[in-house]
Amino acid sequence: MFFPLAVGEALGTPVLLAATRRYSTTAQRSISFSIIYMVMNVGYIAAGWIFDYVRDLNLRVNIGGFEPTTYQQLFIVSLVFEILAFFPRFISCAAMRKAIATKRSFRPKRREFFGFALA
Repeated sequence: MFFPLAVGEALGTPVLLAATRRYSTTAQRSISFSIIYMVMNVGYIAAGWIFDYVRDLNLRVNIGGFEPTTYQQLFIVSLVFEILAFFPRFISCAAMRKAIATKRSFRPKRREFFGFALA
């Protein structure tokens, strides 16, 4: 049960970096990698808090005779987060494939920032 989760998490970063390199232009690449690493750092901070919270709960759950340890519970929490994060990623990938197939750009025609037009 936990092996596919571990493999998926181990392959996540290299695949994300390769996709960023492939699907971003040279001008976008620097900010794309910066955003990726910023999101990763926020994830590491959140993971530390979640780890401490789950470990301090010290739940004794019995699921059909299986009583997961604290670390197995952490893997289950991680699996839940991965499942929840799958759907937004899948939807955005489908939109990206559609735009690539129709050769449209993701860039908006008019650049705006909170309703104000940018030059």
